[in-house]
Amino acid sequence: MRNWAWLCPYMMIGLATGVLVLFGLTLWSAFLIALLLVCPAVMLWGAWQGTHPRH
Repeated sequence: MRNWAWLCPYMMIGLATGVLVLFGLTLWSAFLIALLLVCPAVMLWGAWQGTHPRH
């Protein structure tokens, strides 16, 4: 599963953009909001992965 972990941020951005578009935002504003929401989550995930060694 670790080989596919690089897809997670892109999938998160796509899913968040799709949900925001369904709520009525334009595509570009939804994409910008999704980036602003996903980037901190990816940084926290990276920090978590960096502090816990692989088994």
